[in-house]
Amino acid sequence: MPLHYRGWNLSEHQIRKTPSKLAWLWQSAFVLSLGLILPSFEVNAESQGVILQYHFISTKTPPVTSTSPVDFRRHMDYMADNGFTIMPLEELIERVRSGEAVPNFSAAISFDDGYLSVYTEAFPILKQRNWPFTVFVTTGLLGSNPELYASWDQIREMAAAGATIANHTITHPYFLEQLDDETESQWRERIRDEILMAEEQILQQTGQSHQLL
Repeated sequence: MPLHYRGWNLSEHQIRKTPSKLAWLWQSAFVLSLGLILPSFEVNAESQGVILQYHFISTKTPPVTSTSPVDFRRHMDYMADNGFTIMPLEELIERVRSGEAVPNFSAAISFDDGYLSVYTEAFPILKQRNWPFTVFVTTGLLGSNPELYASWDQIREMAAAGATIANHTITHPYFLEQLDDETESQWRERIRDEILMAEEQILQQTGQSHQLL
């Protein structure tokens, strides 16, 4: 199975218009409104979903990638009050890619990097609602700064509660940039190792391997 980025393969993707009911969430959550399908698949109105992508859930971190705990709870309350169906990311991807109908206003919730605030602020809210979510972890940074990143123990706790743990590489490199004196072949090998070694670490630490990037 190839690695997919939020349901796209690494070479092609298609982004579809955001449903107006979610437009206000753009203020503090990065909303990916997706056909979640490869261009070779026919798009139909019943096979669409929305991914809410968060980073920090905090007021003490860079504003551009942060959502306050108060706003995060408001987002979750809004979806609950307006009849959203919260689906596991992997299920939403597969159903949309196969053309299978999904409920109106289906959404998946995801977090990038594996920050501590996801565990301390978002996890209790999601656990209380029994909602699925995905954490894309940068494996080499987990536990490196206990005030910033979650630990593997905390990641395993979320996984045991039903979270999907997915791949965000080892060191979070900028994929398009070659290092000084690095050949294209070496660059490709380095990026390949970042992805595959992170996937192996996730498998060893959590027993999960979803091959989502």
